[in-house]
Amino acid sequence: MYISKPQIVEAGGEFRRTGHNRGSVMKSASTLACLGLTVFTCVGASAPPPPEVRPVRTVVASASTEGEPVSLTGHVRARTEENLAFRIDGRMISRKASVGQVVQPGDIVAEIDPQPQQDGLHAAQAQNEAAQAAVHEAANTLERQKTLLGQGWTTRAQFDAAERAFLNAKAQVDSTAAVLHTAQDQFGYTKLVADSSGAVIATGAEAGEVVRAGQTIVTVAHGDGADAVFD
Repeated sequence: MYISKPQIVEAGGEFRRTGHNRGSVMKSASTLACLGLTVFTCVGASAPPPPEVRPVRTVVASASTEGEPVSLTGHVRARTEENLAFRIDGRMISRKASVGQVVQPGDIVAEIDPQPQQDGLHAAQAQNEAAQAAVHEAANTLERQKTLLGQGWTTRAQFDAAERAFLNAKAQVDSTAAVLHTAQDQFGYTKLVADSSGAVIATGAEAGEVVRAGQTIVTVAHGDGADAVFD
């Protein structure tokens, strides 16, 4: 801000001051004081400190092996294995599946001598046929006794006896039918049949050996995956 200086002039031997009046001088002084305060305030106020720099440690990730390597001994085996065995005892006369061979459902894997079971089947068939003939005859006898009883030519006791004979013959037919069904199953058990597809990985008996019911004849691995088995 510019402030004019007062001037002194001579007038009639006396000196007098010219320029601004007292009010102007006071106003200028006040303005200077405000400017000084403003400058002091700007200079005296400190700027905010910069943020603290924190040290950071960096590590480059890389593949590494921790500990010592472990060596294990094992083998790969099928996830599902099935042991096929006969349901009856007998002498095995043939084994049609060998290691590495692929079998399908219904394939005959092995056979045992069917002669004993075939003889039993024939005997059961004969007994059942005899029982059926007996029940047929008993039914005819019962029918005659019923007719004679109605005509008064027989007694009630003879009719009751004919009825009991018919019931017994009928029960015999049911019994021999059950025996025949069992004999048929036994004869069917002389053939070992694969239930599902797979590869033969082991055998447990050879042709000519006498095998027991439940003895493993072949082991079949199914193709539903593999597992690593360690000893």
